[in-house]
Amino acid sequence: MGTRTVGTMAITLALAAGCSAAASVEAETSSGASLAKATASADASTAAPGTTPADDTDEPAMDGGTPGSDVSGEVVVSHPPVPLPTCATRASGFLANRTIVAAGQTRSYDLWVPPGADASASLPLVFVFHADDGVSLRAPLGLEQVTGKNAIIVYPRGNGGAWNLDQPSGNDDYAFVAALKAAIVRDQCADASRTYAFGFSQGAVFANLYACFGPSDTFRAIATHSGSIYAPYPIPETYDSSGALVCPSAPPAALVLHGQQDNAPYVSYSDGAYAAASWRSNDGCAAAKASTLPTSCQAYACSKKTAAFCSIPGLGHAIWSQAATATWAFFSAN
Repeated sequence: MGTRTVGTMAITLALAAGCSAAASVEAETSSGASLAKATASADASTAAPGTTPADDTDEPAMDGGTPGSDVSGEVVVSHPPVPLPTCATRASGFLANRTIVAAGQTRSYDLWVPPGADASASLPLVFVFHADDGVSLRAPLGLEQVTGKNAIIVYPRGNGGAWNLDQPSGNDDYAFVAALKAAIVRDQCADASRTYAFGFSQGAVFANLYACFGPSDTFRAIATHSGSIYAPYPIPETYDSSGALVCPSAPPAALVLHGQQDNAPYVSYSDGAYAAASWRSNDGCAAAKASTLPTSCQAYACSKKTAAFCSIPGLGHAIWSQAATATWAFFSAN
């Protein structure tokens, strides 16, 4: 899978706690405080007629790191709190080669935060998983041009250019996805409830398996292009009466895109058609229904989540020219 190289071109809510440390000095013992109060009272009662006793509220206020004195004469400094990330402080533009530590490994990714995005609102977050050649899909997919100012897009990198399709338990790539989502939601004001995934070839296989066997609250919807849903690891898999794979996790909405001329091993057109049928079964879909997706795409009436299948005539193992448009239309509707 992913044997064809794809070229390149140009394509947040756990808050980070900012704790302010306030340095405080214990002014005096309770007996000292009583003596000072008594002395001040005596001074006030013996003040000359026509005069006003000293009022220590005239002392300059101590704020924003300004030094002042407590009643014992010792310096007290207060510090303003560190501001927490907000939508107005999110980054802007394409941020390449960023890193994060997940499962004890330093992992890398590229990030697109649309310039001019609404600073008063969180944005959807889209993961884009590359094929097993490790080449970024930023250019060939062109999703940024379609989403405009309306989504943050992250391009994670698999270790060695590939994705871990092994058991979900202890899977380093599952940990990577979870850590990356949490960081972008926190730091870039992304919407944790509107997180999506697109994958091509092996990236599509990874997205399918994660959505089926991983945490069900990670992705709201997925779009998998030229992939399969076969699990290569030995797990107790369950199938329904039609032979469709039954996912133990609550299913997301799912869009499958596949070229009818795709003969790539393990991710051929028949593999994609099986993935589409499995998602229709998991999402409780029955009859076909009208769709606003591009031609070649068929939506279905479902009782749980939405499912659709784009079966593209004449396309081999390559990204469809309308993949970004169909993907964003599907995500936007879900």
